[in-house]
Amino acid sequence: MNTKNKFTLLLILSSLIVLGTNLYYNFADLIISDGRWKTIVSVTGLFVIVYLILFGLVSKKFLAERNYYFMIVFSIILSIFFLTLQPAISRAFQDNRAFYVAGYVLTAPYLIVLGIGIVAYITLVLFIERLRVKNKV
Repeated sequence: MNTKNKFTLLLILSSLIVLGTNLYYNFADLIISDGRWKTIVSVTGLFVIVYLILFGLVSKKFLAERNYYFMIVFSIILSIFFLTLQPAISRAFQDNRAFYVAGYVLTAPYLIVLGIGIVAYITLVLFIERLRVKNKV
């Protein structure tokens, strides 16, 4: 498998892990029959898509071919981190109306976890690549 196909495949798998976590979070504990789920999935999906675009750009620019599997490992860790911290973050920000969209979609878990996630990913990728370059010398 060539480098471009390998990168694309692993980026798609990483994206499916994060998108699957988003859908699980949105549909696991609530079944909304009045149609609000469309707004919830759309708004939360926008946060995930912005994260995935940044994730892909950072991976393409800084990650070496032999470290492409790190994308999947990081996506799994981020998903576990999100599902673990989401209830605590939701409770902490439930009374703060600034973090709600359309009055009922809480965005604080996405802003906090995905924000920390992309900063941590950039830091780890740069650290891994610096170690790789340092070991070549």
